[in-house]
Amino acid sequence: MVSDVLPTIVIYLNRKFNIELDEAIAVVKKSQVLKGCSDDLDDISLQEWLGKFLNELNITIDMDKEVVSQKIKDFIK
Repeated sequence: MVSDVLPTIVIYLNRKFNIELDEAIAVVKKSQVLKGCSDDLDDISLQEWLGKFLNELNITIDMDKEVVSQKIKDFIK
């Protein structure tokens, strides 16, 4: 499942918020929430991982793309 979760979140960020792939990969790699992804694979669904990840970044699915882009850039720094 971990092989599905991380790439799916990268693609979600790219398509939903127009985040460049290299930035999406960087933010996913830096996420503390997703580092635990491999530990709890059977217990948590993809949607739950996405929700936890977005909460970590303080992002909601209806946020403006520019705001999300800035939050991701700030998180990567």
